[in-house]
Amino acid sequence: MTDVTVIGCGVSGLSSAIRLQEAGFSVRIVSRELPPHTTSDVAGAIWHPISAENLPNGLRWASECREELLRLVDDPTTGVQVIELLEPVEEGKEGMAWQAMLDDLRPAQEDELPLGYTGGFRYSVPLIETPIYMAYLVRRFQANGGEIQQALVDDLDSFAGAERLVVNCTGAWAGKLTGDNRVFPIRGQILRLPPQPHITHAFMSHGGPLGFTYIFPRSQDCLLGGTSEAGNWSVRPDDATSAAIRGRCTSVDPSLANAEVIDVRVGLRPGRDEVRLELEETANGPVIHNYGHSGIGHTLAWGCANDVTRLAQKRFG
Repeated sequence: MTDVTVIGCGVSGLSSAIRLQEAGFSVRIVSRELPPHTTSDVAGAIWHPISAENLPNGLRWASECREELLRLVDDPTTGVQVIELLEPVEEGKEGMAWQAMLDDLRPAQEDELPLGYTGGFRYSVPLIETPIYMAYLVRRFQANGGEIQQALVDDLDSFAGAERLVVNCTGAWAGKLTGDNRVFPIRGQILRLPPQPHITHAFMSHGGPLGFTYIFPRSQDCLLGGTSEAGNWSVRPDDATSAAIRGRCTSVDPSLANAEVIDVRVGLRPGRDEVRLELEETANGPVIHNYGHSGIGHTLAWGCANDVTRLAQKRFG
């Protein structure tokens, strides 16, 4: 049995590790940060492949991931639910190829749209409650005999070998680890509110008057977002950014104006012009790279994990 070391314990690392286990590999995870302290835990995670159309294999990865997430909905311990989403869109951006995957897409009515928008959609998507979901993935991996080790990794070669496989899922830090200058951080900041029972559907915009704004009601909290700050490595919450997020969300739902804020969280998404998912034969042994998912890691994770497993099986089959 081939030994595999997955570097990184975010959603990409855990999904890849689980799929490799299911294919018969002996897998351990080594990571600087573990749940609940990864970027994947901070994410306002909803299945939404907005940038997948620009990626080779992006729509296939998103479709495969959606199938897995929908399989998890019936198990309350996974933290995955299906929720209706209202998405206003800028004029001229009404149709996207990925919407063909949706079962219940319908145009939003004029009185459903925020000020400044003339079109939009309503549809159902998987919403991933990350504090529950990431813990579920850890349990699923460990239940299959997987070992998780917390350690700073600054050299992939120390884990490599001719008959061993390394899977690099190091997110925003992959550039520093591999020398890949195409990787950059995309800073995201969110506000966590107590649960808001009166909010029964999710909201998200990616352009127009509200820019990048979302409201995601969850069982344990309600997330307000967001930001997408390319090149910013700061993980310190910014008060002005928090005020701007609340202001945009309040324009969607005025009841949020004075809602309590439990805390403010910041995460660094792994930006790249395209996902790097490939096998590299290094002088010390094979490495499969799986990073650069930008802001849609939870949308692509299981699809990418499937391809990681195919590459591993081909290499050691």
